[in-house]
Amino acid sequence: MITVGLITRMFLPHIGGIETLTYDIAKGLSELNVSVKVLTSRFDKTLSKEELMDDIRIRRYKPMPYFGQFSFSPEFMGALDTDLDIVHFISCYPSFLNWYGVQFYKMKEIPRVYTTIWPIPLTFNLYRKPYIKRILGCFYDNVLLTMILSRVNAVVTLTSGEAKVYRKLLKDKIPVYVVPEAVELPRNLSSSLLNRVREDYNLHENEVTLGLFGRVVRYKRIDLAIKALRLVNKKLKAKLIVVGPINDEDYFRQIKSMVVTYGLKNRVIFTGKVSFEVRDALYSIIDLVVHTSEYEAFVRPALEGWRYKKPIASFNLSPASDFIEEEKGGVVTKRWGDYIELAKLIEEIIKRNIANELGENGHKALMKKYTKDKVALSYLHIYKKVLCT
Repeated sequence: MITVGLITRMFLPHIGGIETLTYDIAKGLSELNVSVKVLTSRFDKTLSKEELMDDIRIRRYKPMPYFGQFSFSPEFMGALDTDLDIVHFISCYPSFLNWYGVQFYKMKEIPRVYTTIWPIPLTFNLYRKPYIKRILGCFYDNVLLTMILSRVNAVVTLTSGEAKVYRKLLKDKIPVYVVPEAVELPRNLSSSLLNRVREDYNLHENEVTLGLFGRVVRYKRIDLAIKALRLVNKKLKAKLIVVGPINDEDYFRQIKSMVVTYGLKNRVIFTGKVSFEVRDALYSIIDLVVHTSEYEAFVRPALEGWRYKKPIASFNLSPASDFIEEEKGGVVTKRWGDYIELAKLIEEIIKRNIANELGENGHKALMKKYTKDKVALSYLHIYKKVLCT
């Protein structure tokens, strides 16, 4: 049995895309009888330095804030684990854990795999404001990140479009693999749970309900979803339920004001943070998933909706959104941010009554390619190839 060290800047209980991805990989590997240890930051002093979660060992190192997303950790430098057969870095932002960790494990001759998160073609969106951040971000992508990746044994991307970029960047000197995101198998949801959730959020079976899933933060661009809803409601009545914690109070006040201005006070619902059980119940209840984020490495809500045979209407975030059209599990606008086209696509799905067909397509693709066990097997295959070279 091999021992894998997963290294990421943040991990549970912090909830975000990378944290969820890391947990899914760790859990999937542990279910394949692979020993897994997560090395991460102790971002909250109340967290334990060491913990066992679902057969996953967690080691947390105290970071010292330095600049924005950057942090420095003397504790990490002085006490890195070496009882690992292979280490796997999962990262989007420039991180001391990655920069130092890659050098350290290279020196110790422990094989290294690196999963990149943000596709370089989306750097403009990611580093758009302020200008100095964009300069630093581009420098990281094109200089520092290239240096880091040149010191690993394999690179993993979430999409084939992203893989092409990294193969070109690394001049095919480092093998680049594609492993998409994954989700748990669908839960068996009781009728009593579904009825309770419908009642709690005033959702009725005879009305169209759109669901937007994710944290309430500015880059998720919930304001554009509200603008699309306003247009949809001119032709058919619909509700929008926004499911996720409120992490940006200023932005939340802004979009709540927009809801009132547009006369949608009874048509937009904010749930705040909910349990995974309630989240899944809402996926099961809604008619259509809506995705308006400004940048993503992979449109995960498509997979979460496909668990319950729900289609998705998304802004174009190529390459992150390409799989939606490839699997015929939803629709994608021609360009990012076009909420007018998004509204038209939503209307078309509802009026043509093709939501069930698109949802079935997505569900079939999910069960074939995007379940946690299949993705864990893909990573295990990569680890074995790296260990054999």
